Amino acid sequence: MDAQVNKTLRALIGMLKIYAQLLGAVAEIEEISGKRFDDALKEMFDPSKLAELHGKLPAEVYGELAAALFKLASISSTAPNPMLLPAEEKTRLRSQIMEIAEALERAMQKLELGGVSDAQKR
Repeated sequence: MDAQVNKTLRALIGMLKIYAQLLGAVAEIEEISGKRFDDALKEMFDPSKLAELHGKLPAEVYGELAAALFKLASISSTAPNPMLLPAEEKTRLRSQIMEIAEALERAMQKLELGGVSDAQKR
């Protein structure tokens, strides 16, 4: 098999697996929230919801979480359809999304290590 075709097929297979994971995550969010994915995301960015979280989370964790969510909202509005972007922009966007995911993971780890629950206040 031609090396370029082989490499392209491997990339396509990887992409399909990631897409399947994405669909699974979207379905999980919809099942947990009882709402369509886009409605669940809108609720996360609702100012009253963010204000509610402010009273429930330690300041450091809330700051990290809010910053990551605002970055996500920012890139979502500037690149509504990333598939239309040139390859180098997709790569840059990928890096930004990975940074956001890592920031959210750090915030969650702090919550888990600190034992913060919905019932606890700052």
